[in-house]
Amino acid sequence: MPQPLAPTADAEQLIWQQALDWLLLIHEQHLDATQHAPLQAWLAVDPRHRQAYARAERTWLLSGPALQASQPRPRNRRWALASAAAVLLAVVLGGPGHERNVLHNDGLQVSQHALADGSQVTLAPGSRLQLDFASRQRQVQLLAGQAFFDVHHDPQRPFLVQAAAVTVRVTGTAFEVARQPGRIQVSVSSGQVQVGSAGQPARYTLQAGQQLRWTEGSRQAALQVAPVKQLASWRQGVLLVEQQPLHDVLEQLRPYHPGIVLLLDPALGERRLSARLDLTQPQQALQLALQPLGGELLSIGEHLTLIRRRP
Repeated sequence: MPQPLAPTADAEQLIWQQALDWLLLIHEQHLDATQHAPLQAWLAVDPRHRQAYARAERTWLLSGPALQASQPRPRNRRWALASAAAVLLAVVLGGPGHERNVLHNDGLQVSQHALADGSQVTLAPGSRLQLDFASRQRQVQLLAGQAFFDVHHDPQRPFLVQAAAVTVRVTGTAFEVARQPGRIQVSVSSGQVQVGSAGQPARYTLQAGQQLRWTEGSRQAALQVAPVKQLASWRQGVLLVEQQPLHDVLEQLRPYHPGIVLLLDPALGERRLSARLDLTQPQQALQLALQPLGGELLSIGEHLTLIRRRP
């Protein structure tokens, strides 16, 4: 049986996304949630699962009919539901407050964006950024996913990227920040960046070709060297994996997949693999990743893929 996630902000976000996926699956397949054994098993793992699913159901009751009429793709529909929940929360809290500049990529391919200061940012699918540019500094919060920044040089206005408890500070360079549940990774392609905890002095200075991985709950970050050409390879449609657990690889592949992907065997998810995966062919990439691990894909309908251990 799956184990509950530790109570962290990223874990809560993952649970919310899973709840949306389950809700969309139930409605897409016209299933009875009370009789759907895999869903009931997921709900039983952690009380937060039931809370998140109940929240998703309330959002569906208010916004689902409009979404159903527009017939968006499943992934876009999940984004629309999440956005609707955010709007409802703002109403409950008494209004939207000040306007925030948010960039997001809810498509299946990378997207490029020019920022007001002359910097460029490339977003992987499923990524979201919040921008807050002022006269003395340029601040970006990575809410989800992966972003590659090519920062316009301006010594008078530092460029800061915050992802969970990690803050990256630069004046002009090219680097990637990736945020996944329980883990932050910073990779430098050119120049240098300073990395530290939010509100604290920088603890690390990274040069081109260096990569820092911070895991939630760990006191130390892991520093490693990687060829610059291999950093942020998702920009070229390639995912390079080296001795990573399958569940981590799935988190990186899911945004490129047009439907819902569910892992049924947590033990299988702990197995490690090394591979070069083609992000332009996500289904084939999943098959390639599973082949040496004894796993297989089971497609149910057009928009649901289950991953299980091969009989």
